[in-house]
Amino acid sequence: MSDDDNINLDEPEPIDPPPGRKIELHEDSGSLALSEALGSVFGVLKFIMIGVIIFFVCSGVFTVEPNEVAVVLRFGKPIGEGDERVKKPGLHFAFPYPIDEIVRIPAGQSHTLRSTTGWYHETPEQRAKGEEPPSQKDLVPGWDGYLLSGDGNIIHAKATLKYRVIDPVKYVFYFSNVTNILRNNLNHALIHAAAEFPAHAALYRESEAFRETVALHFRKMLGQLPMGVQMEPLDVQTSPPLWVKDAFEQVNSEQQTASGKKLDAEAQARETLLLAEGEARIIESSGMIESNRLVTSIAAEAKAFEAQLPQYRRAPLLFKRRIMAETFGVALTNSIDKFFVPSKPDGSPRELRLQLNREPPKPTDRK
Repeated sequence: MSDDDNINLDEPEPIDPPPGRKIELHEDSGSLALSEALGSVFGVLKFIMIGVIIFFVCSGVFTVEPNEVAVVLRFGKPIGEGDERVKKPGLHFAFPYPIDEIVRIPAGQSHTLRSTTGWYHETPEQRAKGEEPPSQKDLVPGWDGYLLSGDGNIIHAKATLKYRVIDPVKYVFYFSNVTNILRNNLNHALIHAAAEFPAHAALYRESEAFRETVALHFRKMLGQLPMGVQMEPLDVQTSPPLWVKDAFEQVNSEQQTASGKKLDAEAQARETLLLAEGEARIIESSGMIESNRLVTSIAAEAKAFEAQLPQYRRAPLLFKRRIMAETFGVALTNSIDKFFVPSKPDGSPRELRLQLNREPPKPTDRK
């Protein structure tokens, strides 16, 4: 093998430049085009990254509407302390998802829910029109609701609850579904209240007390669960079973009529009693006044007789004639005609004849 065969053709030997001179490398047109393309791509990527960063930052600005509040969750935990947790209406900032999550909560408006037990089945159309379904003698399990009253009868009742959110954090994060919990508590309140009242009392005679009892049971349950809601006045509607509703209404009507007549009779009795008591007091008062007058008059006469007693003792005959003259004077004061009939000397009575139909005296002319 010659020396030429020992030369490595794959790796060229390095060339050392002469002292004081540089080697100039000449790039071809393909390398220059590739370099310019890569520079353009990196420039575009730089602008895209800047835009993404700006969009990322701006996307954290959110608006809370006037009829709602918001709570910001950072990695699933509410941020802020006390009142700062709740974001009021206006502009706020939060990091975009998945760092922060915005939970919007309706506020300042009344929420309504209805009980789901104790009421007969009705379609949405019947509920909207206020119509009752056809009456049936049998209740369909799972379809018609009912309640057992304290006397073992069946009644229907439904409650409509209105509430407001006063603590959004408790309302959203303390329970998974506040609406279902409130509805279940409302159903339990109806069941407990129905067991405390007889059927007729819950339906008619003490319907207001029944409603208050339902509200009391519900408030008691609500106080044990911090759900962040405030209860508004509760509306409770009751009804007997539809197929005996007419009989219930008739009995209630008769009882109301009897109660009205009883009240009228009691009112008349009170009026009569008051009138009798008033008349009795008047009679008693008049009797007392008359008795006092009579006692005073008799006392005065007794005093007058006692004052005249010495005169009688001194001259009885003269006293009698004076008293007789005074009596005649009083008796004859208003008499039109006066007749004096003296007695005979022997003491026998004289005969006196009076002409009752005598002619009236003729008037005389006066000048």
